Amino acid sequence: MSSNITLVGRKVGSFTILRKLGEGGMGAVYEAIDKETGRHVAIKFLHATYAHDEELLGRFFNEALASNSIDHPGMVRIFESGMLDGETPYLVMEYLRGSSLEQRLASPEGRNGLPPREALNVAWQTAAVLAELAQCGVVHRDLKPGNLMLIPDAVATQGVRVKILDLGLAKLNRDLFVRAVHTRCGVVMGTPLYMSPEQCADSSEVDSQADVYSLGIVLFEMLAGQPPYNTACTRALLALHMFAPVPRLEVAVPGVPAALAELVTAMLGKLAAQRPTMAEVRDRLAALLAQPGALFTAKIPTASARDAMLDKSARVAAEHAKTDIQTADSSDLAQTRRMVSADTVVRDTALGLRPPSIPAISERDLTAGFLRVSQTTLPLYQPQLARNPVLMWCLVCLVAILMFM
Repeated sequence: MSSNITLVGRKVGSFTILRKLGEGGMGAVYEAIDKETGRHVAIKFLHATYAHDEELLGRFFNEALASNSIDHPGMVRIFESGMLDGETPYLVMEYLRGSSLEQRLASPEGRNGLPPREALNVAWQTAAVLAELAQCGVVHRDLKPGNLMLIPDAVATQGVRVKILDLGLAKLNRDLFVRAVHTRCGVVMGTPLYMSPEQCADSSEVDSQADVYSLGIVLFEMLAGQPPYNTACTRALLALHMFAPVPRLEVAVPGVPAALAELVTAMLGKLAAQRPTMAEVRDRLAALLAQPGALFTAKIPTASARDAMLDKSARVAAEHAKTDIQTADSSDLAQTRRMVSADTVVRDTALGLRPPSIPAISERDLTAGFLRVSQTTLPLYQPQLARNPVLMWCLVCLVAILMFM
């Protein structure tokens, strides 16, 4: 399966494989056609190397159950599954003609943020699908721009249909299991840039509120042109999701309506119980989209202006966080403000940058400021930290990065 020669031209049921669409470490996706009907499909193959891994095989085939658990135009359809030559697992699914949200955000028109109504439409359609999945007890656990396809559709809102892909990491209701797959306690699964605090701690215990957080990250990125937390260090990123204050959308994107800023902040709440449900997110986004006229008229910022505003947003987030630090003295609060929030410092350290807006910070002040902010959330995760040494190591690594920058 490492080259087109292997599978192009092969028959899978009534379908003939035409070309490879993409390949990753776990498998590959091909375009195929039923020559009698002319129907095109995509066929996802799991590399034969992993066919004997019961956990991976179970997750692979359970993706079909998760995708077909609801009948919704925003969910990619999976038609059949099987084993090619008795050794290569495959899924036959709907062939999508369009581009991913990740590609849209990387384009010249989208790299600094999407037009507000486009961003809200994508988020609203995504929330509508996820709300139905949540009712069936399905948690996606890997929501990100690369798993959201934008398909031209004349009857959809704004002429674009959002399709959710890749439920390979989905957590299913037990009634849907065809192969019992249980995420082990303490295992972390997902894409770190978009993972909820509880998912960073233990992916086995999450519910649909984790998808709310991930969608909040995606919505923030669509509007601001960059996710609220962004660093190349995975351990630091996990710690930021769990402990760092959330940058304020209204500062990162001047002119954003208060109702939208409040919704994004609520979606990014550190505690799952404090976030709105996915159905509430869907309804609040629909209400915003229903407002006549321009949602807000602020110009999409350039990359440099956007970064400056995100730095300012991080400082405002740290200022908001200080109200939760009951025992901090004035010196500690000054340290927290100078910290400019851990996410900005770690991000710029990873890139080798020091924006002029960030003043010189001593190692002691930086570490103390970060730890003061983390006091408000660290106790919430003590049970997970106690049974997950990897998670504790993530926190230690973040502090180490801050001390030796």
